[in-house]
Amino acid sequence: MKEVFVVFSRPQSFKLFSWLIRAYQGTTYSHSAIRFFDIESGKFLIAEAGHGEVHLMTEKSWRKINKKVDESQHQVTPEDFKIMRDFILDNLQVKYSISQNLGIILFDLFGVKLFLNKVEGFNCSELVARALPDVFKNYKGPIDYVKPSQIHTLIFGKK
Repeated sequence: MKEVFVVFSRPQSFKLFSWLIRAYQGTTYSHSAIRFFDIESGKFLIAEAGHGEVHLMTEKSWRKINKKVDESQHQVTPEDFKIMRDFILDNLQVKYSISQNLGIILFDLFGVKLFLNKVEGFNCSELVARALPDVFKNYKGPIDYVKPSQIHTLIFGKK
């Protein structure tokens, strides 16, 4: 088995978009990402959709600009780890989907499924859920609209 961590965070400094997400969700975090150990580099890496695209960073670099609020550890099979890693690598530099966040709000408030499966790109929580499908198999909503708070609730049972 391999260890994979789902990380919940917010920026080290004030960012309006992060503050709006935290206020909307009623949480102390605005972001979710995946942390895993890379054997070749001997470092923990963070995979996330943020800062305009899907990217990888060393944990050391990531911590300079992000504050970890919570984290959950998951044991995955070597096959699922490879699926996760390949999914992340295949989607590096895919754009961050701001319009998808608008779709989440419209869906939450009015039940309108705007941008569902039509937007190229990911928001942070969709990337996490799609990269770790076995961990999030009990999520029943549209995966395009999953929020960090919903991922947190699936893992911990609370926001």
